[in-house]
Amino acid sequence: MSKSSIRRFFLIGTQHTTDQNEIKKIRLINLFALIGIGLSVLFLILNLIQFPDDLVKHLSLIGNLVFMLCIVGLNYKGFFTLSRVLLFAFVSFLFFYNANFAYKGFYSEYFYLLLPILGLLFFEHLAIHLISLFLAVALFYVPNLYFHVYAENSFGYANVAFLFAGIFALVRYFKRLNQKNEKLLAEQKDKELALIQSRSLREQIDSHFISNAMVTIQNFIMNNDQESANQYLTTFSRLMRSLLETSRKEMISISDEAELLEDFLKLSKARYENTFDYRIEIDEEIDPELDEIPAMFIQPFVENAVEHGKYGASNKGLIEIRFSRKDDTIEILVQDNGGGFIKSDNSRKNSLSTTILKERLELLNKFSKKEHHFHVVNLENEMNQPIGTMITIIFQSH
Repeated sequence: MSKSSIRRFFLIGTQHTTDQNEIKKIRLINLFALIGIGLSVLFLILNLIQFPDDLVKHLSLIGNLVFMLCIVGLNYKGFFTLSRVLLFAFVSFLFFYNANFAYKGFYSEYFYLLLPILGLLFFEHLAIHLISLFLAVALFYVPNLYFHVYAENSFGYANVAFLFAGIFALVRYFKRLNQKNEKLLAEQKDKELALIQSRSLREQIDSHFISNAMVTIQNFIMNNDQESANQYLTTFSRLMRSLLETSRKEMISISDEAELLEDFLKLSKARYENTFDYRIEIDEEIDPELDEIPAMFIQPFVENAVEHGKYGASNKGLIEIRFSRKDDTIEILVQDNGGGFIKSDNSRKNSLSTTILKERLELLNKFSKKEHHFHVVNLENEMNQPIGTMITIIFQSH
């Protein structure tokens, strides 16, 4: 199974919610299911080789496999509570069977200690937490009354119950503490991101761009080119909607980012009377739907390449955008053959845009604990004349 397939498996069901705590639980259940499916398949193959006539074991392992697939299916459909209850019930039965039958006398009864922890991981209600604790203690003590599983000198002491309760209380305390800290950090992060993104949005959807777009549409209408006017207006409205929707997101898929850039460049090319061409490439190593990058980050660089490229009949422009993956990073290259980033006429605006983007990168690095960065290179010929700009943006994906 490839890395991309495993990542897709972990994300099954996450499309039904945006709550980060809920997504963590969904991915945790998917992890349990993946391990269960892998072990069931492995042991089924081994049993078919070593014990081909043991039908009971074969059916048991097939049952485990089907059960885990059902849990994944429930996650996929969005039935998260039911999938967690079934998984918790399955694990409880598995521990009971091992402690009293399969591995009787091998201290496997102490696996019941994991039940309260699973209850804390899968559910948020205190009542369910307490039920999982009482169930673990009951499963430890009650079967011995009938099966005499444990040695007499190790049964009947209250220290086991205290051990269960102590571990339960400790794990629950740290869970609540972690949730509180995550909530405070999320609130602070949202406030700072809202400020940076609002400033970035004002930089992108400025009156200059909108007025120029309206003039272009007007020219199409005056020239009785209704088809071009309709196409331009459709693309323009889609771009405005995409920018406004993206401004409320922290991350965006590469597929959506490429579509946004495609619309922006299509409008700009029509406005500048086809004085430049553009090309957007996505390498095979990239999963456009799954791989994500910070939203509203690349467009300012592309806008600079369009606005200040100084393209014309004698200097046909070319803007290239390429998405590629290198190890655990996603690299975006924005290159043009225009007048250069720093040496363009509107360097003050460039400086402001660059400052905002740097501030946003610092914020993202701070909260994501990843290393995102970019650098700008002004390309020159042998006469030290500007022949374009190459911008490399690197996002750490894991």
